[in-house]
Amino acid sequence: MCGECYNYNASGCPAGPCPGREALNMDTSQMNSPTNLTLNIRNSGVAGVALVAYTVKDEGGGGYQYSKTSWTGPYLNPNQVVAVNFFIDGGAFTFHSGSWYYVTVTSARNNPFTFSVRA
Repeated sequence: MCGECYNYNASGCPAGPCPGREALNMDTSQMNSPTNLTLNIRNSGVAGVALVAYTVKDEGGGGYQYSKTSWTGPYLNPNQVVAVNFFIDGGAFTFHSGSWYYVTVTSARNNPFTFSVRA
């Protein structure tokens, strides 16, 4: 295999290159308040990425989480870094300095990206 990505037609022949792949990385994070984290997220892929949902989980073992499933997040062009604010309602848990949390963002293409964050 040549290592290149192709879409294949019904007869199994290459029909063209695959669409761009999404890739997100977290550069930095900051706790702003007990209900707000900011992550500087970099699009390290070759396709633009629209964020449409997020979930924040408390890593502390209680299994607490907050989800925002209908969200108009930012659009990240390739190699762009965007500061993204994640708000929770404070009902299930709040952010505590020094504690760890998982933030999962979901793209419009339904790809999840999870970041481990220390508040």
